[in-house]
Amino acid sequence: MPGETEHGRGGGHGFLILLVGIVLGVVAAIVGPRWIGPYFPDVFRQGGRIEGEVLDKVPELDRLLLKVSTEDGLILVTFSQKLKELDLLIEKGDLVTLGTEGFQTFLDDPVVERVQENGRSGYRARRGERNRAGT
Repeated sequence: MPGETEHGRGGGHGFLILLVGIVLGVVAAIVGPRWIGPYFPDVFRQGGRIEGEVLDKVPELDRLLLKVSTEDGLILVTFSQKLKELDLLIEKGDLVTLGTEGFQTFLDDPVVERVQENGRSGYRARRGERNRAGT
């Protein structure tokens, strides 16, 4: 009969598979960049970067707050994951580069791409002391 395949009536399963594929594609396009974006090289990222100086740092029990000054304005960054690591890594006065999808006044759990010490005794300061000491 017309419309039948060798496995029975046709069309229904193909349409269902197409519909599921479209739904999965839409969900992946919306949620995927947040999950897998940090693992891709910068060339593939559609989002941007924001660089700024940490003006204030407030560690709390379940989150870490940073007040960051950028060329576009102030940002309040809230971290709720890897709190101890970020608290140890980032200090007031440091320059941070955050991966984000453009400027946002309130930013939750961005990717920390880079932290540069600003005036603290770090690698550059210790290296300079060794050079002056003649070692």
